[in-house]
Amino acid sequence: MVASGLPDLDVARVLRCCASRVPEQLREQIRVECGITPRHLRICECRPPWREDVGPEWTRFPIARLGAPW
Repeated sequence: MVASGLPDLDVARVLRCCASRVPEQLREQIRVECGITPRHLRICECRPPWREDVGPEWTRFPIARLGAPW
């Protein structure tokens, strides 16, 4: 886990929640991921490339940004 100023228990809860949002059999079509920085968490919905000219990277749509209380 990345060292941050965020409470470890809260970070673990958010990571667990993101991992459980999409059933295993659908994870090639959609994922919910959490990025961790020292001051906030960013939750994103991720989708695979839908056109060849878009490139091989998954599309990331921000859902929420959760920050430290200070």
